[in-house]
Amino acid sequence: MKRAATASRFLFAVTKMNELEGDYDIPERIMEEIDKAHIVLADFTLNPANVYFELGYARGKGKRVIQTARKNTVLEFDIRNQRTIFYRNATELERALIPALKEAYAELTAME
Repeated sequence: MKRAATASRFLFAVTKMNELEGDYDIPERIMEEIDKAHIVLADFTLNPANVYFELGYARGKGKRVIQTARKNTVLEFDIRNQRTIFYRNATELERALIPALKEAYAELTAME
């Protein structure tokens, strides 16, 4: 995801919660980061329940969301019909994310 953000040539910062230093309440910090974000990347590989919550929070805040999941991931019914980038490996994810990030950026700048 970070390589795709860099390759898209826009000023995207990808923040992974497990890379942030400090002592903080993880769900609260995630919501703070979503509040600051213009685009939210949500990966549903392994169907993590917290990502479903975070996606709902991001959509409720009107954020532009890009959903991803490793191929053969079974998505829950409430997000199954949303556009999702399915990938086999990191290289395939990077290739698919670059145009998705560019499209999301174009949508955001058109709204300004």
